[in-house]
Amino acid sequence: MSTFPQKHIDIVGIGASTLDRFIVVDHYPTGREVQQVVSSTTDGGGPVATALAVAGKYGARTAMIDSIGDDMVGRHILDDFEKYNVNTEAIQVERGAKSGVATILVKQSTGERAVFFERSTATEPEFLDTHKQLIGSAYILHINGRHRQLMRSAMAVAKEQEMIAEVRSMRAKVVESESKVPLAIAKALESGNLGVLDYYNMKNIISDTEMRQAISGNSEKIKEDDK
Repeated sequence: MSTFPQKHIDIVGIGASTLDRFIVVDHYPTGREVQQVVSSTTDGGGPVATALAVAGKYGARTAMIDSIGDDMVGRHILDDFEKYNVNTEAIQVERGAKSGVATILVKQSTGERAVFFERSTATEPEFLDTHKQLIGSAYILHINGRHRQLMRSAMAVAKEQEMIAEVRSMRAKVVESESKVPLAIAKALESGNLGVLDYYNMKNIISDTEMRQAISGNSEKIKEDDK
């Protein structure tokens, strides 16, 4: 499995990873018959997995969270992710389980598809601390409804990170605004809109407020120490 060489991941995906076998045919069989295929190919599948593979191919840093079997299909799925630069460290491989497989018949003339699939027998992936760290460092969480319990936990982490980012953004705006105050006061004094006495009265109010806050803070600390 690949590792996490980078500090941040652009996209973390939660979904089903499958192995898809595409078979292009002249027509769909209507009964018992033997038909030569036009062409065929095997590739990794699953909506979220496919999205991550495309993003990884074009340079995005992606990681997949899922559970698969330790069978030949599972090994092919991991190899396919690595081919498209999708990190697989968060994929749980279950011993003795079967990985998901889909066989897709594609009608050559119209592109219509008929899908036959076999679900993975791997148990639902558990939400681990490593998943929380991974999602917390990502810019995008991509889901499609699979692994619902894990998905809900992941969404809660993503929402928490969004709120933290919003608070940090607001704090940055406050700091930026506060940095402009001295210049505004200087301009007001220079233009005569603020008198010297008014300025000193304002400074006294600020000092008094800071002293009261300091006293209040010490009082709260004393109360905590007495508990």
